[in-house]
Amino acid sequence: MWDSLPESTRTIFCRASQLKTGHINLPLHEFNETDRAQLLKSIKSINSVAQEMNRLAGIPLHHFK
Repeated sequence: MWDSLPESTRTIFCRASQLKTGHINLPLHEFNETDRAQLLKSIKSINSVAQEMNRLAGIPLHHFK
């Protein structure tokens, strides 16, 4: 799946994982265990944020004042 993601998406995940820019175009099977663990942690974190944003999207703006 990693290898088929758009470069912009891989860039976001690599930056969130504090991986080097060389990882953006590196096939996932070439990542070492530490890099894969960092990537997975970032993906889970970004997913959590996205779920919270989806929840907040349904709340009217006047509730945020």
